[in-house]
Amino acid sequence: MAETLSCPRVVQKFSNPCSREAPFANNTPFTRYIVLHYIVHTMNRAQADLTQLDENWQAQLRKGWLELSVLATLWGNRLYGLEILRELEQVSGLIVTDGTVYPVLARLRKEALVTAEWEEPETGHPRRYYQLTAKGSERTLTMAHHASDFTKKIHRLLAPLLTDGDIS
Repeated sequence: MAETLSCPRVVQKFSNPCSREAPFANNTPFTRYIVLHYIVHTMNRAQADLTQLDENWQAQLRKGWLELSVLATLWGNRLYGLEILRELEQVSGLIVTDGTVYPVLARLRKEALVTAEWEEPETGHPRRYYQLTAKGSERTLTMAHHASDFTKKIHRLLAPLLTDGDIS
């Protein structure tokens, strides 16, 4: 008896076209179409699942680094929101929307890690400028040291995975 692969019922209904012995046992165009459609559909779904997994993983990774990135951007700087977004993109390649960064800034303000002051320029609209507090500077340094130690450990783990072993 032929071993059966995992096939949808509609495919198995046609002389079991998914058997290992004779995948196109009744060799009709419709059977070939069903089997090939199933294979292509399964491959596309698997690729979509991998793409989604990759996108979700990358999004979670960015979220994990966002607070430290915003604090580091403010290190020694007094910036308004759009400048923070631009700095994040230019320095780190981290592309963040204002809908992502403003809630972080609001939370940092609430935790007294940053101050925020409205200023009205001579031309244009008012802007809220953010700056680290002493507590924010201390937290940024602590987080930076922990992040640096953590990334060094991760680099050691990843080194064998790379072909040349250099991940710098």
